[in-house]
Amino acid sequence: MVFRCWTMGDPTETAPGGFQQPLGSQTILEPDLILLPMLGFDREGNRIGQGAGHYDRALELRPSALRIGIALSVQEVSAIPADPWDVPLDAILTEAEWIVPAASRLKRV
Repeated sequence: MVFRCWTMGDPTETAPGGFQQPLGSQTILEPDLILLPMLGFDREGNRIGQGAGHYDRALELRPSALRIGIALSVQEVSAIPADPWDVPLDAILTEAEWIVPAASRLKRV
């Protein structure tokens, strides 16, 4: 996964998955924060994604980037088994609350 510079109104191209993405000629960025969509999560910072591992590979290459999951509160489950390659979230944002797992790198306030 590559992150590229894009500003509203910049031209885009169609990605292999059929969605629009910044042009391949745009500057590559290294994000400080990555927002992750997900199908499910637990309060330990584990998540269920789409199953292809795209985000886990991207996160592994960017260990200093904060990892914030975006979900609805109804997507919370009691526990998600984590595989060795799964990268835990630093926080989860739902419409109901901001969740910071105990092992998060974020400082508790």
